[in-house]
Amino acid sequence: MDVRESMASLLEQSLGKTLENISQQQVPTAGGSSAALVGALAASLTSMVAHSAGDDWEDAGSVIAQAETLQARLCILVSRDAEAYGEARVLLHKAGEDPERRGIGASPGSVTPQEERDLELASALWAAAGALVRIAEAAADVAALAAWAVEAAGIDERADALVAASLAEAAAFGAAQLVLVNLAVRPIDELAMRAQAAARAAAESRSRALENI
Repeated sequence: MDVRESMASLLEQSLGKTLENISQQQVPTAGGSSAALVGALAASLTSMVAHSAGDDWEDAGSVIAQAETLQARLCILVSRDAEAYGEARVLLHKAGEDPERRGIGASPGSVTPQEERDLELASALWAAAGALVRIAEAAADVAALAAWAVEAAGIDERADALVAASLAEAAAFGAAQLVLVNLAVRPIDELAMRAQAAARAAAESRSRALENI
């Protein structure tokens, strides 16, 4: 079973089984996949709040549609992150195993085998960072929706919306931190700046939600 099939199976399992598989790393999940799952849960909770508000909230239908779209996107990103993380982890392991073979068989002016491996590893790490940025940005969008729900929904739904905003902020912050520690990403790179912007936006949304609770 490949990574995508494994992750599809993970998402279809019971919550208890999913948590067990993550803790035992039955599939190549890590912090990024977990952040995406938390973001998806926050989106689902935001949708629930909007459903509960019903006719009392004019924009509830729009929020439901957006929340469900973000939930689906984050579920896809669970597998995308696991796939990218799994590939990068394998290449990092290989790089650590084979330090003495650098440059063997290379002719002058050509790309050495080690350089090829380094490029492959850098590409895999960059892909992993890209998936994490998309997780952070989607989670930030969920946090904004949840903050809107706190402001506009009824008093009975506000606490749940605040929980959704808090979960989404945690997902965005966690994914952003994983981007910043990625070996292929520098602080001045676009991916790093996007990740940090998403984390800040999510934090601002959660703060706004708390002010309106």
